[in-house]
Amino acid sequence: MENKFKIGSNRQVITPPLNTLLYGYETKRPASKVNDDLCVNAIYCEQGKTNGVMISADICSITKEVVQKIREKIYLETGINKENVSISATHTHSGPAIKSSGGWGVANLDYIENILLPMTVKAVKLAKKSATYALLGVGTTKSLLGINRREILPDGKVVLGQNQFGVSDNTMTVLSFK
Repeated sequence: MENKFKIGSNRQVITPPLNTLLYGYETKRPASKVNDDLCVNAIYCEQGKTNGVMISADICSITKEVVQKIREKIYLETGINKENVSISATHTHSGPAIKSSGGWGVANLDYIENILLPMTVKAVKLAKKSATYALLGVGTTKSLLGINRREILPDGKVVLGQNQFGVSDNTMTVLSFK
């Protein structure tokens, strides 16, 4: 069964304490209540001797430095190669600053070190531990997903701007696991 595909997942809460300053507000705005927890989600995949993990965190943005720190810690604790760790942010302003941005917030280093980093690593470790054999399917479907502010520059870089293909992406690629 060496070449069979395995997948596992896990979710951990990364909600900051009340009174934590939220990111992206010109005036200091602390969290005064929790409507929904912020989470970090990890999907671990393995086939043969190759493995990797996709991570999505309910934060506004993430810096290269924080990504590198997370990748290093995951490698040290799970053996997953750093280049096989993909990390994305959902872009919520209901969490603390992960980077300093003139007038919009200062990176909350305590949150990064004591909540985001350990809970992300925990989610990855538990996702890996839960991995089981699965079938992977790939398909496409019609979608009206908004991509309005994504402009692709001639060098391939994506920036905020005008999307030459319109305001939506009509094709969504879907991965299915059974």
